[in-house]
Amino acid sequence: MAKKTFWLLILSANTLLAQLPQTQIFYLPMKYDTAGSKFTFGEMTRISKKKGYNNQPSFAPDGKSIYFVTFVDSTNTDIVNYNLKKKVITQFTHTTQNEYSPMVTPDGKYVSCVRGDAQQVWKYKISDPSKSTRVIQNFDSVGYYTWLNNNTIISNVLPDPFALYANVLVNDTNIRLYMGIGRCLQTIKDENTVLYVQKRDSTDWYINALELNDNEQPHLYFITKCIPEEEDFALLKDGTLLMFSKKNLYKMNMIKDFRWSLVASFEDAPVDGFYRMAVAPDQSAIAIVGYKGRKP
Repeated sequence: MAKKTFWLLILSANTLLAQLPQTQIFYLPMKYDTAGSKFTFGEMTRISKKKGYNNQPSFAPDGKSIYFVTFVDSTNTDIVNYNLKKKVITQFTHTTQNEYSPMVTPDGKYVSCVRGDAQQVWKYKISDPSKSTRVIQNFDSVGYYTWLNNNTIISNVLPDPFALYANVLVNDTNIRLYMGIGRCLQTIKDENTVLYVQKRDSTDWYINALELNDNEQPHLYFITKCIPEEEDFALLKDGTLLMFSKKNLYKMNMIKDFRWSLVASFEDAPVDGFYRMAVAPDQSAIAIVGYKGRKP
């Protein structure tokens, strides 16, 4: 019986490894002149070390390190932290559960993530990662999420067509808002507004802004159509959106622009394309996920 259980665990791990895309994380120094909307980039370097799945980068609030997930062994994903000055990776979580989408909580004391087969949102104490707490009670199947503020999480909930939920933590209320959304969720700081991708069908995708305030009806605004077949974007402080299409980086300012324009091309990068991004708090760099083969 013990041997059977052992081989079932190995089979399950190998199946998970086969299902996850082959991705690596790169660090790209950046200077952004807001007055002229001009970008200057430094040398791109790969910061993930292991082959296979490395994904969902997120900067620490001080901008000195990056959290992401990787297979630390052959069985499950854990959260690691990359120190930008020392260029050293430190394992943050040591669990038997798979973790995804790490980000520092608004209070700066924890790293939250999607955890386990049930895909629940948990948080780990930064000063002692062995201490963890479930964040959203009686709620699971979370694909992706972001913090709107200290008391509210906006989540993408499985199965397809994915649903957009507002998870109000103070009174344990989960409100379904819209159906058929994408995986990318970005919040506009201090405005209680989340940007998300609405998918009308397999090709008609566009970015919306949803403003959520207490005791008020939600306000929904159309922002722009996505670049064809792309849904992952990042947001700069002046309202500029960044989006990759294969190895080309595009921008569009939500206030001044009416279409996407090419910023830079990274044809020499050792990948087939880029998709997910995270912007440093001071906008001095971006962390980007590169993929081999078909875009995840």
